[in-house]
Amino acid sequence: FNSLYNFTLTNVYYKELRHMLTRTRQRKNDRIGFTLMEVLLVMAILVILGSVVVMNFSKVFDDAKEDNAKIQLQALKIPLGMFKLHTGNFPSNDAVLGALLTAPGDVSEERWRGPYLPTKLEPDPWGNEYDYELTSEGYRIWSNGPDANSNKDDISVTSYDS
Repeated sequence: FNSLYNFTLTNVYYKELRHMLTRTRQRKNDRIGFTLMEVLLVMAILVILGSVVVMNFSKVFDDAKEDNAKIQLQALKIPLGMFKLHTGNFPSNDAVLGALLTAPGDVSEERWRGPYLPTKLEPDPWGNEYDYELTSEGYRIWSNGPDANSNKDDISVTSYDS
């Protein structure tokens, strides 16, 4: 009787254990979707990665604008040099850079062989006009940069060919 009892007990125990394992497996396989915590964690990671990308991209965009302003300022050296070659002087502070498109009043029509620019000078990448100053040493042209204030972080080109 004892061996029959052990066999029955073991058999019942085995069946119960098998039933519990099967139910656990079924619960794991029945689970569809993600928990709220998993979704929030993934969203947080995506937001962090997105903000890092945007911050790096905005720096590249700002650097590109600054490089564009430097190139435009360097390109103005040639028309200003041609103006000086034809008229004997750089444009006056009154004529500013408009003297590269139309003859200024202080230069005779026969000496001015412009226009020295194909079109009106475009503003700097931040939408501001370039500034020009005739000095005793030559000229200085500059962009006030993104802050539109004249200070030490301006982007400038200076020529000492007076």
